[in-house]
Amino acid sequence: MTEKLVLGASLEDEGSGAVSQMKGVTLELLQGARNLIKYARIKEQMEVAIVASRGQDDDVINAIVIAAEEMGAHVTVIRARGRTERYDFPGLLEDPSRVVQKALTGADVIIEAGIRSMYALGGRYMDREYMKIARSEYGAFLIRSELLSKETMSSEFGRLPCDVVYEIGRRVVSMIEQGKTARVTTALGTDISFNLNPRGIMGSFRPLNMPGDMLAIPGGRVGLNPEHGYGILYAEAIAASQDPPRVFMTKPIKIVWDDNWAVEISGEGECTEWLVQMMETGDRNSRWWGECMFGIHPKSNAFGYPSAPVEVYFTGIHSRPDTLHNALGHSSGAGGVVSNRHIDSFVHNQTVYIDGDKLIDNGHLVVLDDPGMREFASRYGDPDQLLRMSPMPEGLFKCRRD
Repeated sequence: MTEKLVLGASLEDEGSGAVSQMKGVTLELLQGARNLIKYARIKEQMEVAIVASRGQDDDVINAIVIAAEEMGAHVTVIRARGRTERYDFPGLLEDPSRVVQKALTGADVIIEAGIRSMYALGGRYMDREYMKIARSEYGAFLIRSELLSKETMSSEFGRLPCDVVYEIGRRVVSMIEQGKTARVTTALGTDISFNLNPRGIMGSFRPLNMPGDMLAIPGGRVGLNPEHGYGILYAEAIAASQDPPRVFMTKPIKIVWDDNWAVEISGEGECTEWLVQMMETGDRNSRWWGECMFGIHPKSNAFGYPSAPVEVYFTGIHSRPDTLHNALGHSSGAGGVVSNRHIDSFVHNQTVYIDGDKLIDNGHLVVLDDPGMREFASRYGDPDQLLRMSPMPEGLFKCRRD
């Protein structure tokens, strides 16, 4: 039986009387948490470790706990400092305590449910021995929850069944796998192109597969490893996780690619000098074109902008089909180039071509109009509603060129 997206119901409507006593946990919030737990493949008797940020809304964490316990799982919540605090505490760059390490290595599923709370536990935690043991030896799933606020978790982004997102991803990836070249253009002047390698497709667009897998939920991003890339990129924003002096710029940064190498970084953008300095202080691969990634989730948005922490609303921007980012430095997936830099710069309302055919047209993902995609979405509700994008909040992308 296919579960459809329910709008406007209450906890009492479905008989969740005990849960309704937690007044902050609404049905819509619980639906988002259940969606997370379902696609994290949490089952009866599983040990689940939830790593939350200190000071995070309790209702968000409580909803995840309730949803996991509904499945019969044993749940442990670990509170940690969020990413925003780590720079004030140098000790956070060290390994976490033995207690935390043991808790994580004993879990079947680890959910990073806070604002980069796992990063706060230990810098580059993915490389830590305890995490390698948990995933490689014990097969623990690592889930990065992107439902960081009540607004995000209870939104259609949080509640849309991930099967719909995975079907969108399957259709997008099928087109890319059959192509040889990609090209990206924007009205601001970006015009970049590169060769495609089907082994270099990555992202959060398909379900968990094998023990030890990592997945962002809801996700909805497809990434590529550019090969022999050329052209000019006019970057309009820098990922908030990099702590740039300004996230959304009023003037772009010009980056010139020559065979996957940034031979020029210039322009009047507020972050231009900062980016050049990041390259100069990085390693020898800092200027490598390591990644090109775009969103495919029709319900993703900048939730909470402008009052929410930038880490919260910027997470939603990543998965929108009308945004695309390119990374300088470390090459994720099958790229094979290692660097101590991975700096994402964004454009929006891009057009993406695969062998000359439009995959994204001025920010609109063409796959969403496909009759087969609409028929699939109809199993979960009204396809007009499920596949319709929400407009981007005003005041975000505002770059202009003189």
